[in-house]
Amino acid sequence: MRSVSVLFLLIAALALALLDTGRRSPSPPRPTPISPEQAEAERALTLLDVWSQSLVPSLPIEQARTRAIRSGKSAHAAALERRVRPALLRAEGFLEEIAADPTLRSSDSIDVQALRAAALAWGHWASAVLNEEGSPRNPLARAVMRLEKRAVRLHQSAYAIVDDSMMGP
Repeated sequence: MRSVSVLFLLIAALALALLDTGRRSPSPPRPTPISPEQAEAERALTLLDVWSQSLVPSLPIEQARTRAIRSGKSAHAAALERRVRPALLRAEGFLEEIAADPTLRSSDSIDVQALRAAALAWGHWASAVLNEEGSPRNPLARAVMRLEKRAVRLHQSAYAIVDDSMMGP
């Protein structure tokens, strides 16, 4: 009888221990360490996203400003320039953002090369826009448009390159 009581207590203790374990929340999974290449790709993708968020609203404003300049509406063009200027100044500094980023600054990976190409193209475009003369007959307008198209193309290309590298081999 005594062995049955001990066995019963042992089973009860085991059941309580299992029940108590079930009440606790499971421990969070340990983060999987990522490779330096993966960290670069994620950081490059983040920068591309941030740049897009900065530039997407600015492009139509800049295009409207260009139309206002061409049609001689200098007051309207000046108002639009004040709205777009912060994004243009930021775009001029995209390359410096990469140089200051500890994850990206010393890398020469394909992802970072593509990111640098896009940053450089945006910087050229932004500088051209900021230095553009306020004349409706300015021949630089076509050049600025070409720079914008090139920057958009290189930005999209950088996205594709980074996406491919994140998919892995």
